[in-house]
Amino acid sequence: MRTKLIATAVAGTALAASVATGVGLSGANAGTGTQAAQATTTSCKRTVDPMRVVSLNVKSNPKMSAAKVRADVDKAAKLGADVIMWQEIQPDYYKNIVRAENSTGGNGQWKHYQTGYAIPISIRVGGDSPWVVRDTGVKKMHSGMATVSPHRYVTWVKAYNKQSRQTTIFMNTHMVSGAWNGRYNKADEWRKKMWNIHFAKQSELIKDFSNRGYTVVYGGDFNRQEMAKFTARDSRITLHGIDKIGVVRTANDRIEKVTVRKTVGGFNSDHDAKRVSVRVSGCAAS
Repeated sequence: MRTKLIATAVAGTALAASVATGVGLSGANAGTGTQAAQATTTSCKRTVDPMRVVSLNVKSNPKMSAAKVRADVDKAAKLGADVIMWQEIQPDYYKNIVRAENSTGGNGQWKHYQTGYAIPISIRVGGDSPWVVRDTGVKKMHSGMATVSPHRYVTWVKAYNKQSRQTTIFMNTHMVSGAWNGRYNKADEWRKKMWNIHFAKQSELIKDFSNRGYTVVYGGDFNRQEMAKFTARDSRITLHGIDKIGVVRTANDRIEKVTVRKTVGGFNSDHDAKRVSVRVSGCAAS
């Protein structure tokens, strides 16, 4: 969480209302916490969070063999990230491979969250990782359609940085395919409508977290090349493709430097991995 430079204390309630329909470790109020209100701040001691993130769609349509899935998951886990956002982790043998992944080179261990969904998030903890997971949740964006698309969700993890004393929301998703690929697809209008609903709901969820003072780092497969920003403070880190990673800054955040921005190929999947490392600064929590 980033301390806000504001004139009066503000007790936030928007997040609790938005996340009440989600599933989190803390139940309906998963997005709330002891930092619900911010006191008057007159100075800012800046601290920096290095965000090292990978996003990978592990192709499941058509399904790959367990050996190919395991090879892709192992490769992604060794790319030097602290956070991995996965897509298309289904059926169950895909999920079990992610759950068993622990390739950190002996430096800490991977913890995997929301593995019951096709879009889990893995966080490296221990070793030299600064992250401690405080909460996690999921929110449904829209229902699916038989033979067209499954239900679509957003998953998120709230992680505290022991070094900077800041808290960040890492958010993962996979939007409906075929809406914006320039071809007519089955249920084409439905796809476009659902994509727009998903975007609008995710935007509101991000705004709720942001208004509470949390930096949001999002990633996933958005199935659209050119996409609007979620908010005015959305900094898109990846530059090309339907797989994206971005940072939605709080009012007091700064993007200090993007040190890594890579597309990594060589996977069995029909997607490359996106890998970024970005330094985000904010005011230290009091």
